[in-house]
Amino acid sequence: MTMITEECHREEMQAFATRRPADAKTGGISAPARHLRTNRKERGTRRVEKGSGNVFADLSLPHPEQEPLKAKLTLQIYRLIKRRDLKQAEAGKILGIQ
Repeated sequence: MTMITEECHREEMQAFATRRPADAKTGGISAPARHLRTNRKERGTRRVEKGSGNVFADLSLPHPEQEPLKAKLTLQIYRLIKRRDLKQAEAGKILGIQ
């Protein structure tokens, strides 16, 4: 594990730099800055562990070697449905889902 402290400071400085004028929806803070604001209570050292390259294995899911293939297949199906501008019922009929 690697101890990271300078990166935390850099992220906070980046968050400060990305503030924008207040608006009702975000309170004037960009999405990255909002995330950092909520984590300020967690000051101190953060530990980062290098992943295995397969997030599904890192999460200890069953059959992690199959998950990237399923994710790619799902994305391709989604793109085809969008490209053909199919309604949900039409896509279900083509895919054999009722």
